[in-house]
Amino acid sequence: MAYKITNNCIYLTRGDSAALELQVKDEEQQTYDFSEDEVVLTVKRSCTDKKALIQKTFSDYDSETGKATVVFNPEDTENLPMGDYVYDVQLTHIENAGEENETVERATIITPHTFTLGAEVTW
Repeated sequence: MAYKITNNCIYLTRGDSAALELQVKDEEQQTYDFSEDEVVLTVKRSCTDKKALIQKTFSDYDSETGKATVVFNPEDTENLPMGDYVYDVQLTHIENAGEENETVERATIITPHTFTLGAEVTW
């Protein structure tokens, strides 16, 4: 898998597969259990674009490590031009789902950072 993450900036070779892990820490730097929350990674051309080019949900939460995974498949990026994009990760937590006193909290847990689709030779 040809990808790397440096200072929250993601580099992925266009058309390649990748499995990225995420662990969330709370204010006290304790691992936060987000197994009941929705955590979504969104890629756009810029922060001001309305349309997401890629939107992936983290899944397979591991309670031992406190990590979940988001998987990129070749078809997620193979038709996008190589270059720099922007992404963020948002966590949505719902208390009392479906009840009258339901509350929804959203937090951007990774603020906008660069998502680079790199060159490939064999495609």
